[in-house]
Amino acid sequence: MFLYTSSAFDCLPLCSSALNIALRQEHDVPVCTHSTNSSEDTCKACEQINEQWKSFKTEVDDVKELNYKVTVRAVVTRSQEQSDWLAKYSVKEMQGFQKEDQDLKYLHQWKKEGKIPERELCASLSPATRRYWLNWENIELIDGIIYQKWINAKSKLNHLQLIVPQILKKDILVMSHNTPYSGHMGVKKTIEKMKTVFTWYKMSQDITEHIQNCTICNKIKGTGKKPKAPLMDYRVGYPLDRIGIDIIGPLTLTKKKNKFILTFVNKNVTNWDEYINLLLAAYRSTPHPATGFSPNYMMLGREVNIPLNLMFRSHDNRTENNEDYISTIKSHFQNVYEIARENLKSNAERQKRDHDTRLTDNRYELGALVYKFDKTVNKKFRSPWLGPLVITKILSPVVYEIRGEFRTEVVHHDRLKPCNENMPIWAKASYQ
Repeated sequence: MFLYTSSAFDCLPLCSSALNIALRQEHDVPVCTHSTNSSEDTCKACEQINEQWKSFKTEVDDVKELNYKVTVRAVVTRSQEQSDWLAKYSVKEMQGFQKEDQDLKYLHQWKKEGKIPERELCASLSPATRRYWLNWENIELIDGIIYQKWINAKSKLNHLQLIVPQILKKDILVMSHNTPYSGHMGVKKTIEKMKTVFTWYKMSQDITEHIQNCTICNKIKGTGKKPKAPLMDYRVGYPLDRIGIDIIGPLTLTKKKNKFILTFVNKNVTNWDEYINLLLAAYRSTPHPATGFSPNYMMLGREVNIPLNLMFRSHDNRTENNEDYISTIKSHFQNVYEIARENLKSNAERQKRDHDTRLTDNRYELGALVYKFDKTVNKKFRSPWLGPLVITKILSPVVYEIRGEFRTEVVHHDRLKPCNENMPIWAKASYQ
């Protein structure tokens, strides 16, 4: 495809200039003369170029005209370098915005009259107007627009801050934080950046709320403090009341056709099942820190013989018969279980006290929007927070059922964080 324009040389600054004439003669292009004669619409040079263009279009396939668009751009002069807002709004527009603002219209009038009103007159006005009244000495009216003088405490530089009317606050917040060249900076950096150009009543509070509700920041940035729910108490009172299985798998299939394990593998992941008996024997003969007794002692009422016992046999002087042994072992079990329950209670209380020292506990209600942390994602390349998701059931103080657009799942509190976005349509339908 070829692109061609007949006005290539007509774009030169002055049709009759020496440079223009020299360039046209060098490229064998006739000199255009009609621009010097306002009574003529065209000239022989222009007619010749148009004929060449028509001939070119008939000889070459797929020729397209170059599209153009006329736009009006505001020009910022050197004297206006501190007024970046002028690139979008004219001086008259900004004057109108400030005069129509409920908080700034009085200030605009007072500055135009050149006198500060009495305190009694300001008592019935808005907090924003009263705040500007207190800062009267630093308020300036320049070209009909209200500014505030401000000195940066760190850099000691003087700045003229545009006092922003209510109607422009949202646009300025978006341009100062959400755009690619703003970088989605945090609250402190955004405030410091905006204070050099803008100000308004409770600006820091508005910036904080805007960033807290920013979808991109919520999905990319961390929560500051990792969510941490209170430790829940799951004590038991008798052996085998609750059985927990912590498995790994599926793994490489072994020679004995096993592929799941309880958290123990050998170096080559091929014969781990041959060592399970040794591992269990070592675990069962070791006192548990929560109960104070070994699993063998809790289940059998005695310790089993291990290689160490066979090497150094202890002296056993028991003489009771079978009936006495049965009654003795029953009484022994009762004492052991009672001691174990007390040990479990004190151990659970200690663990909860240590765990709950620093909590970041978020209480979620039904229908609340949340983000879920995806542990499989590298946060350097993609957001680890998925959502928004909606809470559909509260299964326990720390376990919730959440629903996305396509599926439902059960998630622990510590993988969730609040979402401040507007509820999407699918979430409203699923919650209802």
